[in-house]
Amino acid sequence: MRALHCITWAGYLPALAKALFTAHGYGAFLTHSILDRYYKPELTREEAVELLKKCLQEYQKQFILNLPSFTVQVIDNNGVHDMEQICVSNL
Repeated sequence: MRALHCITWAGYLPALAKALFTAHGYGAFLTHSILDRYYKPELTREEAVELLKKCLQEYQKQFILNLPSFTVQVIDNNGVHDMEQICVSNL
């Protein structure tokens, strides 16, 4: 039996929608345009990390709170995996 996976977005109203990509909170205002432009369904893991870095660069430029690093987790068919932290100084 094939497992079906999907990303859903839950709004503050009782609404649920399927999405190709999503972001939450203030970061969504800053990164949805980047995700809309660069996302493609066949992204490799490496390409996805590069896309995440683009989003984090924009976040660091425009958001008042500048965090020094970000923890990244990947969810795939084999479970949840921790990746290396992304340090802002390396972007």
